[in-house]
Amino acid sequence: MVAALAPAVGRAAEPRAQWDAAQKEIDAILRDWPIAGGGDGIRRRIGTVGDTSPLFQIEKSCKKLIPAADDPEAFAEALENFVSAIARVDGMAYSSNFAGGSGKPSENSATKYIERSRGEVEALKKLVAPMNAALGK
Repeated sequence: MVAALAPAVGRAAEPRAQWDAAQKEIDAILRDWPIAGGGDGIRRRIGTVGDTSPLFQIEKSCKKLIPAADDPEAFAEALENFVSAIARVDGMAYSSNFAGGSGKPSENSATKYIERSRGEVEALKKLVAPMNAALGK
């Protein structure tokens, strides 16, 4: 799914198109759960590893939408919350790679972090509505 979106939302993509594709990717991540590749697979899908996800550099892209938003201040604040949520997803997914300490991670511990990561993606999904409202969508 990610590879199919990449050409349409490359680095030079129009910010609104990237935002629309990012929203679809969040829905797809939840629909496709569990994500292939474990923690790194999740991180690829949320745009913190690699550059193929529509969520890659979403903060930079969405900052360009602030002046055009119906409520620029609310959009900027919602964007800040959205970016923080991406960081939480990334942190949980990253931690799943190292759960259980050095050496081979414990599958049980890794699973806990993966599930926490899913919870953070669900929280991320809830932050889309306030962004769209402030944007005037």
